[in-house]
Amino acid sequence: HVVIRFDEKFQEKKREKNLIDFADMEHLCLELLSHHESVREMYQNQYEEILIDEYQDSNLIQEYILNLISHGNMFMVGDVKQSIYGFRMAQPDIFVNKANVFGADEQAGVLINLKKNFRSRREVLDIVNDIFAHIMTKRTCGYEYDDDAKLYFGAEESYDDGIGMLPEIIIADSNEDDFENAKEVEANIVADRIKELFDTHFQVKDKDKDGNVVTRNIKYSDIAIILRAV
Repeated sequence: HVVIRFDEKFQEKKREKNLIDFADMEHLCLELLSHHESVREMYQNQYEEILIDEYQDSNLIQEYILNLISHGNMFMVGDVKQSIYGFRMAQPDIFVNKANVFGADEQAGVLINLKKNFRSRREVLDIVNDIFAHIMTKRTCGYEYDDDAKLYFGAEESYDDGIGMLPEIIIADSNEDDFENAKEVEANIVADRIKELFDTHFQVKDKDKDGNVVTRNIKYSDIAIILRAV
């Protein structure tokens, strides 16, 4: 009751100020297309092709809207591993279910798996595949990280220049609920690892001015620390 009353008052205040938010845009669009056939037909005839990127982050309202204006002319691109908008009601199972249907029945749609990765080094792909194979299952996320989902090295062999190193994983277990404390624990672990690399005169591969691969001591400019947030 409280939630319904809040929504009524919130909508009332927005109407007073002639305002709508993004959620209103979706709901009003769906209502318009659902109840006005002439409007729906106008948009169906207007678009020759409907191309959708980041399809794994679609929600049900968006899916209904697209289905109302499409007629077998949708081209969807997505990767369920990159779904990050669950907090905005994105439902990656829409993507997964459609991929499963298309994969089993070409009359429903054509499924094209883009398996090759041209962006990352082989060492990066190997460790990503290893981690995802353990943590992405139907039980944990409704999706099996199988051979079709894996990332395959697609860059030219000349890109594989022998400079790459084997990655490592260090797990920071602070046993603390305090987020600030956890960040400090992580920072200390990273600092200790960097100090260890320099204390042991860690060797890295680089290219000299003639393009030859050479081995040298690590430098601070070789290191980048990437965070999820500032």
